[in-house]
Amino acid sequence: PDIVHTHLLKADFYGRLTAKFLKIPLVFSTCHNDSTTHNLRRTDAKNFFDFVDNWVIDYTNSYIIAISEKVKEYLLHRKNEKISNRITVVYNGINIKKEHYILNNEEIKYFKNSLGLHEEDFVIAIVGRLEKQKGHIEFLSCCADVIKKNNLKILIEGSGTQKINIENCVKAEKIENNIIFTGFKEDTEKYFEISNLVAVPSIWEGFGIVACEGMIKGKIVLAANVGGLPEIIDDGVDGFLYNHSELKDKLEFIVKKYAELSNMKRNAREKIKSKFDIQKNSLLYYSEYTKRSVME
Repeated sequence: PDIVHTHLLKADFYGRLTAKFLKIPLVFSTCHNDSTTHNLRRTDAKNFFDFVDNWVIDYTNSYIIAISEKVKEYLLHRKNEKISNRITVVYNGINIKKEHYILNNEEIKYFKNSLGLHEEDFVIAIVGRLEKQKGHIEFLSCCADVIKKNNLKILIEGSGTQKINIENCVKAEKIENNIIFTGFKEDTEKYFEISNLVAVPSIWEGFGIVACEGMIKGKIVLAANVGGLPEIIDDGVDGFLYNHSELKDKLEFIVKKYAELSNMKRNAREKIKSKFDIQKNSLLYYSEYTKRSVME
């Protein structure tokens, strides 16, 4: 049968209603966030859109793909348990072939040098939109002392509305010599490859694809303990999770013990290959289409 599958709020709203009008039998929407309001990361907080979306889901008889268990939890809080048989969790995935580096050792040295980095520098990559959600300011202000003491180098890759505020934070903390703003780059892979640590300081996050991108490269990932990130990382096994009060100490620990974390890097790679392979996870979408078409 014909299928309509939408992503994100506006597409969900218009796509579902259009599919209903056209009498398309199967309607799927992928939910990417664990809150609509993002107020203190409460999964039970509701706004007007939530009530509208709940009605549209019922009216169009839609199925929902949640990208993490945390997103599913949010949906169940937002609506009710009756919708549980219409929600399926399918994790986002990445191309696991990215475990193979695109840069060799000489190219890594050259690329680092082109950014003003020395070969021995401890490099932290923060990759993502420069928006409040991604937590750049919270990370930099909390860790400024550790950054200065250890002369850490921070690559901030991305663009967004918070750039000026982040730059002001960098100046206020006196860490200008430690920060490199790269702007938005499509070729993020090589930035992961030249980094020692990937930081994911999100304030809220439905899943956390950047964590996966770092882990498949065998990098240590330090991520906020929010949203879907704990479903990707087992703290102390294949990466580190932190609550805000722990951030500074965990970063200091990673820098001091970095040479002893080889097993963690190996575990990270294996986790991604076993659980977040985009080829395997895309088949789960096909399986869901098939299952629901039979039910209809």
